Amino acid sequence: MQKKRSGTSVDADAPARLIAAQPFAAGLGDDALERLIDTAAHRRVAEGQFLFHQQAAATRFFVVIEGKLKLYRISAAGSEKIIGRVGAGDSFAEGIAFMECPRYPVHAQAIEDSRVIGLSRKVYREQLIASPETCLAVMGKLTGRISRLLDEIECLTLRGGRDRVIRFLLGLVPNDGAARNDATITLPARKNTIAAQLSIRPETLSRILAGLNRDGLIQRTADPHRLYIPEPAVLRREFDESTGGQRF
Repeated sequence: MQKKRSGTSVDADAPARLIAAQPFAAGLGDDALERLIDTAAHRRVAEGQFLFHQQAAATRFFVVIEGKLKLYRISAAGSEKIIGRVGAGDSFAEGIAFMECPRYPVHAQAIEDSRVIGLSRKVYREQLIASPETCLAVMGKLTGRISRLLDEIECLTLRGGRDRVIRFLLGLVPNDGAARNDATITLPARKNTIAAQLSIRPETLSRILAGLNRDGLIQRTADPHRLYIPEPAVLRREFDESTGGQRF
């Protein structure tokens, strides 16, 4: 979409381009996209601050400009279960467009200072009704998320803590990691947040990482947020042998 407003700088146009590039915008014509972009509300969310709470009335879905947020629920026992994390360029909560009485299914909390764009659920729903292509694109994205969550549930219920940690680390290896002899990964959150996502205690996570380091499968670096994996294929083989070759 080339349309620009008078006096708009390149930087000011960046959020509009970010929105236009999202899967949820697939199939939208220029006019429909412009109408959606016109509903954009920018918001800063400081580390630890909530963007929204579970079961709150949902009027907007979001795109992250910068920073990271965690999406989680609280169990009946009071423990935190992280459903996912989102960072710069990610969108989330689009599913509210399909709800008749929309409420957010999770809490959204910043794990570092963040900026997000909120878009109108009402306006977007009108576009979904008018554009089958857009509706199918969003449904495809949501189906992918559901599939990943089912894989995670299976891993959490059938595998031990070590397997969960290895699977998590493998998910951080760059796409070309399998073709290389080594890889350096960056942990996307603090260890207590990662532990909550894997349904283990932070001290258990630390013990498992120490064990993987001792076994030579990973190596700590000077940066506590980064880990070196000398041979990703060996780490993958460790996981496959433990799970009988079944990839979660």
